[in-house]
Amino acid sequence: MDKEAVIAQLNGLFQHTLGEARLLAITNQVPPLQQDARQPAYLPAPAEWPDPPLNDLHAIIPDWHYPCPQLCYQEIDYKGILWLRRQRQLGHQQPDQRGGPLLLSAATLPYCVESEALLLQHRSPRSATFPDSLHIIGGSLSPRQQERPLDRSLRDTALRESREETGLTLALPENSTVFLAIEYKTGCFQAVFVPQPVTAHALTTRHTTWEGELLCIPFRQLDRLLLDTWHSFGYRLVPSCLLHLLAWLASGGPGPSIRLGSQGVSAHALYQTVMDALQQQAAEQPEIFAAQFATTAVAPVLI
Repeated sequence: MDKEAVIAQLNGLFQHTLGEARLLAITNQVPPLQQDARQPAYLPAPAEWPDPPLNDLHAIIPDWHYPCPQLCYQEIDYKGILWLRRQRQLGHQQPDQRGGPLLLSAATLPYCVESEALLLQHRSPRSATFPDSLHIIGGSLSPRQQERPLDRSLRDTALRESREETGLTLALPENSTVFLAIEYKTGCFQAVFVPQPVTAHALTTRHTTWEGELLCIPFRQLDRLLLDTWHSFGYRLVPSCLLHLLAWLASGGPGPSIRLGSQGVSAHALYQTVMDALQQQAAEQPEIFAAQFATTAVAPVLI
């Protein structure tokens, strides 16, 4: 399917109708990272503000222009992220307006052809963003731990987060399909990678962490997942999760020979069926359309 047409179609729903996320690109080229030499760190929180129990380092980009040759980032501690969110200064408050800095993050969309299942995460009620919701597997970029370099790229972040949150070691080739997006309410610049399929044996090693439970969604239930998550699975779906799942289907999903949904159709056919239904519902029943998604983007955090 034509990438630009898919991007425009998805942004019509998720950016202009919902005001939740914007898909920037479907690509296999992710901009490299470069720390800002002029201002390598950004620590906006007042000194007297209490430190959180874990004050890890993350990375923000103070501004963005895509496409771009590189992502020039500044280090920021978690205390600074909490402060920016408390002040409503992280990311965009409105889709049509430029906002504050964006937090770099990466995720994966693992799936298993042998088990005919897609892997998603039911996020813990204690998660800082989108608690108790169904989402893709990932997290924010950590450039270093103390003085030890950690994530040198968004690809490194995707692999590390998948390993930490699921116990799975994924194969993520350099030419993997990547969806680049902005999640407005959390202030995240997202890079979502599609890895090579995991094996059924590998799924036996998966584990659950305090951040959430790993769920295997059968391919035959993908239409129910995309159109009626709450009634079918008992979870609210994060809007950007649905955006990336639809981009995955439009890009071919798990392969042209694999049948998906209750009707056993191709990835492209399922994409079009779901998009037609979502667009119709958004036009005719906008309140019902919006109500199916997770609404608590950032949970109250006590520090």
